Amino acid sequence: MSKNGFINFNIVKEEISKDNVLAIAEVVAYAQVKFLIGYVGVRMQKTLNDLCKDIRCKKDIKHSLSDAYDLVQECALFLCEH
Repeated sequence: MSKNGFINFNIVKEEISKDNVLAIAEVVAYAQVKFLIGYVGVRMQKTLNDLCKDIRCKKDIKHSLSDAYDLVQECALFLCEH
């Protein structure tokens, strides 16, 4: 996530490394959920809202991550294999 609170899509152009794998996974999960809204509808809109809140507040110790953040973690595991 960039300084202004928006997702930094430029990170996808970089080579996958241990320092940026989570940032890349967040971008990929965000894009995939946004794409799925057209097929699934309202449930994916809620998932997207939860995912955005999780990405924004992940460093807040009082914030509990939702199930939407599982998509980011799954993506990060996939990227670590490649």
